[in-house]
Amino acid sequence: MKNTAITSKLILLSLAVLFACQSTNQEAIKLKQYQIHGKELYELHCLNCHQSDGSGLGLLIPPIDSSFILGNQALIICGIKNGLKGPISVNGKNYDREMPANARLTSLEIAEIMTYIQSNWAKKDSIVEISTIQKSLNSCN
Repeated sequence: MKNTAITSKLILLSLAVLFACQSTNQEAIKLKQYQIHGKELYELHCLNCHQSDGSGLGLLIPPIDSSFILGNQALIICGIKNGLKGPISVNGKNYDREMPANARLTSLEIAEIMTYIQSNWAKKDSIVEISTIQKSLNSCN
């Protein structure tokens, strides 16, 4: 009877480890999918102004800066969807060109773009969840 209890505990522990590994693997696959599709969307909607390396266009278009991204996520999300008007400051430089809206982008597509941007420039390898996008979009001015 003692061996049966030990065997049952070992089976449960093995199953727990197996499901934890599967969950981690599925999350890694989802992150990679977001990054790849986000890069495609970035190249289609953002690259022309912000460039492939995120450097922007001189004093006309701001660079994609890691501290600005991480500190202004809601502003960037709203800007991707609705455009941006008015001055912003990135790395101590002021920019005041209008950013066009991408109103046709879905919350999923914006999440993928944000995941790509954060992974590529902020070195933050985590998914920007659709719920985060929707919450930010609901608070846009």
